[in-house]
Amino acid sequence: MSWKLTVKDIDEYKAAFAVCDKDHDGKISAAEMGNIMRTLGKNFSDKEFNEIIHEIETKENGYLELDKFLNLMADIKTDENTLKIEQTNLINAFAYFDRDQTGFIDYEEFKHILTTVSEKLSPKEVQKLDELCRSSVNENGQFRYRDFLELILLR
Repeated sequence: MSWKLTVKDIDEYKAAFAVCDKDHDGKISAAEMGNIMRTLGKNFSDKEFNEIIHEIETKENGYLELDKFLNLMADIKTDENTLKIEQTNLINAFAYFDRDQTGFIDYEEFKHILTTVSEKLSPKEVQKLDELCRSSVNENGQFRYRDFLELILLR
């Protein structure tokens, strides 16, 4: 899996691993993993971090060797890249409806599309959407879709 990493990434991850491998035994504990993540600027939610730690503790007997660490970091980098691509695709999808390129789209048109095309929203989902968006709709019936995307991506 480490083939997904650049040489620069590998060097950076090896250096961070070495710093946290205080006893120089070629492995780090699950607890030390948190230090590496902070060193590398990776900010996970408590839930995400606990899942990583749990996997290390169950699959790796509580310790992670360098090659497994690089594989884990390659998976994390892939997930981060996939998220960036998905965010870009979402912005592009909304931009399609922003004919004037103002950063706003018509809210009623947006709702209509979500309730009639492909995987339609249920009435309950439309109600939740209204709760999220109604306060952001301006006097022209439009809302800034980037604000909406930030809101749903942060949830």
